[in-house]
Amino acid sequence: MAKKILGKGTILAFSVSSTFTAIPMIISIEKTGEGNQYYDSTTLDGGQYATQENTSINKSPEISAEFFYDPTNAVHMALKTSLRTPSTTIPSGYTSPGQLIRLTYTDSGPLVENWNCVGLQIDEKFATKDGVKSTAKFAISGGPT
Repeated sequence: MAKKILGKGTILAFSVSSTFTAIPMIISIEKTGEGNQYYDSTTLDGGQYATQENTSINKSPEISAEFFYDPTNAVHMALKTSLRTPSTTIPSGYTSPGQLIRLTYTDSGPLVENWNCVGLQIDEKFATKDGVKSTAKFAISGGPT
């Protein structure tokens, strides 16, 4: 039977010096865009409905996290360093250089997904009635390990 799991307690960790370290002060995590690639296979001599076919290729998701940003926090600084000096190391089990991130769910297992991050974008937001916030967007290559 399916069981609801809580979002609170979910961990997004970043590989810092080959050790997964949780990104602190996370407000929300999003994993979007994972799916199958397909193409329009409609022909001029086909039926009245458009057709599509699967390419047997899966699209990797984009993972993003919003968090309160502290420019003196070691993990936040490591994220900025990774952004400014991308990794040239190919993680074990992958074919392109990147840095691993880990998403750990709060289920009883818990389910853990490691992803190869090949690109990173960090946005910061400053507002008068809020703390300084940042959004990190991780471009993923390949599937989870």
